[in-house]
Amino acid sequence: MLKFDMRALQDALDAERRARGLTWAELAAEINEPFKHPPSIPISVGTLRTMTTKRSVTSAVLLQALRWLRRTPESFLAGRDQAPSPGEALPVAGHSQILRFDTAAIHAALDAKRKE
Repeated sequence: MLKFDMRALQDALDAERRARGLTWAELAAEINEPFKHPPSIPISVGTLRTMTTKRSVTSAVLLQALRWLRRTPESFLAGRDQAPSPGEALPVAGHSQILRFDTAAIHAALDAKRKE
């Protein structure tokens, strides 16, 4: 099983931030912009800067960072030797919509696999 490469995500965020001439605070503001009106806790600058030093990162942080980069989770799998397919793209979220993992669907898929 391939593992998600948090360092690669951090590096991609930093590279894109630098390419756009953004500070870390400006990056956080851009990532938070689409969902500043719904009741949500904004992603902090510190969280974005120190993701690789944390024991875990919430799905909200991960998905919003991927959304900003326009990348798929699969594009950050360590050791993956193929480009992500169109079917792996994150769903388009409208303004003020926050991407979340469908934990019920994940549980159902894992349970079905376990029963096989």
